[in-house]
Amino acid sequence: MKPITRAYIDVDSKKGLAPFSRHLVKHGIKIICPQTMVSEFGSRGVQVTAVKMVYSSPLLQTTNGKRSPCQSALQGEKPNRLFSVDEMFCFNVGGVEQIGLVVVNLPLPCKVSRPQLGDQSTEVERTRLALLTAATYESGVIVIYDPFQYRSFVKKLEWRGLDHQADAAYLCELRQSALGFLAAFTAQRAQACAAATETSDDE
Repeated sequence: MKPITRAYIDVDSKKGLAPFSRHLVKHGIKIICPQTMVSEFGSRGVQVTAVKMVYSSPLLQTTNGKRSPCQSALQGEKPNRLFSVDEMFCFNVGGVEQIGLVVVNLPLPCKVSRPQLGDQSTEVERTRLALLTAATYESGVIVIYDPFQYRSFVKKLEWRGLDHQADAAYLCELRQSALGFLAAFTAQRAQACAAATETSDDE
């Protein structure tokens, strides 16, 4: 198991974020975040690498059957363009290390409880769903979707770090938890959409 060296963080809930991010930096993990979060980290003395807001379809779209390589912002250049989730997490091109940890606020209840919104959900919600999809697809990225998991994760960093085989079960548990959530979310969304379709047909 390779140690985590890069983390992407984009959260609305800031509770516990400052000490958590300091622990990441302390253990040599570089933090990547959207430009909208730079001031949040800066006010707490945490250095980050800023990139533009990620965009993507919830499904990892490909070009000619292949995912696009990483470019620009993740190679130390200025964030002069938007780039997709698959570029961030599913490739390791030109010496650019993969993102090994994604920290986002999930779940996304509004799409399930209010299916009538359809595709009018906000860009942030689509981004977070895309992040979760990318993280649980095949890239091995770990997803922390609940701020209460910060403490447990930090303990692992403090005790042994993440490059020890003893952590494999813990990391697998986090990954399976994310996969379980994704499966449940997908099923709920499908049921909600089906119910909405039946209602419209009856009308």
